[in-house]
Amino acid sequence: MELSRKLSSTYFERKGGCIFADEFQTMVKKIYSITFILAALCIGALAFPLYGGWIEPNMVYGFEGDTPLTDAEWMALNKVYGAGAFAYACILLAYHVGALRVQRKLSTSSYVLRGLLVALISTIPAYIVMLIVQ
Repeated sequence: MELSRKLSSTYFERKGGCIFADEFQTMVKKIYSITFILAALCIGALAFPLYGGWIEPNMVYGFEGDTPLTDAEWMALNKVYGAGAFAYACILLAYHVGALRVQRKLSTSSYVLRGLLVALISTIPAYIVMLIVQ
């Protein structure tokens, strides 16, 4: 009887809260950030062949309407997209690696909302990088 009470008080409760809930929230935060980190790495991996011009031109519609892009236009467009993708990936990666270390104390909902807000707001500097490269 004493052992079960001791186990329940030390394992299931901590300062009025449930350890399972705390561990679950921590796990959700880690999975959420790791998912964004993997997405940022994938976007960054796509940026290198785009920026380097390794993707072959195909029949996309060009700047003037129904004409396919020339090779030079295709390379310029891919360079712009690659620079923007790399900037976006770097911002996402930096934020979520930092969030795993710094923002542990936040509630899960504010942690998730801040992550989504960063994903939306980081498109602005990525777009600025695309304009600079263009």
